[in-house]
Amino acid sequence: MKPNPREEIEALVAQANALVPGSAPARLPPMRGFPHVPHWHNFEHSVWSIGEQIRQAMNSQPKLRGDSQLYSEFLAVVRNRQAMRGRQSFVLLFAYRACIGWARELASLIPDPDIDGQVILTLYKMRATGFSRVVAPFLSSSTTWVRKETRRYIAFDLDAPIPHETRSA
Repeated sequence: MKPNPREEIEALVAQANALVPGSAPARLPPMRGFPHVPHWHNFEHSVWSIGEQIRQAMNSQPKLRGDSQLYSEFLAVVRNRQAMRGRQSFVLLFAYRACIGWARELASLIPDPDIDGQVILTLYKMRATGFSRVVAPFLSSSTTWVRKETRRYIAFDLDAPIPHETRSA
């Protein structure tokens, strides 16, 4: 009997968790041409790939985006700093409007150099307002795409309606 999609996703999360070392491994030497970007550990690639598999599974089963227990499991992976950059794809699992309830928890993970850009992108994609102060320091990021996503988020946030504010007629 084929497992249901939720069980398959839970198995993938368990697989990702099993790949993460118990203590933080040493940073590897930098990549050629990118002096501030270390090479990836093999487990980081594997965890990232599993997050991408989960994203594809979630896209084929959009009703699972409302499953808070699954998202709690995803957030546990995101919070595990030992997973290093492998967590990036898990952050992006929240990049949907339906996940806006997770925005505060994701924003609290900034600054984390392994996932800060993905968190900013996710806050923008979920249309989460009110995090410009948290995001603003990344306007001077040394990473071009992170600066771009920060500008995009701040432009969106400044134009967004302020929650709980009523207009007088």
